[in-house]
Amino acid sequence: MQRIANMLVCAGFLGWAVPAYAVPVVPSDPPMSAERIASLPSEIRGAIVARCGAHAEAGRYFATYDDNSNVIRLDNSLLYCPSAAGLGSGSSRLQTFIRHGGRYVLSRPSDSHLRGLHGRTRPN
Repeated sequence: MQRIANMLVCAGFLGWAVPAYAVPVVPSDPPMSAERIASLPSEIRGAIVARCGAHAEAGRYFATYDDNSNVIRLDNSLLYCPSAAGLGSGSSRLQTFIRHGGRYVLSRPSDSHLRGLHGRTRPN
């Protein structure tokens, strides 16, 4: 019993003599990051690098996943391309990639699909 009392006194003295300070650690999630592109499947990553260059960065929610990651949607408004020449005026803001045969391919909506959604065909 005396031994436990001595240990408690020593622990109390040590806690008083050597105070510990808790410093909050904020997780680092920068607004733009190249790691978001690096984590994409190789087919999609290759398409982005071919269009934007090796130093492209993406914002949060640039890539969203549906259907157990069989569908990946990219919001190109959240993409930073240092080589702006790689972006053509015909690049769309949203892109959808679908896994087909083990690879991701760019999905292009057909005119009949757009008629069903909007009641008109896709503008030329």
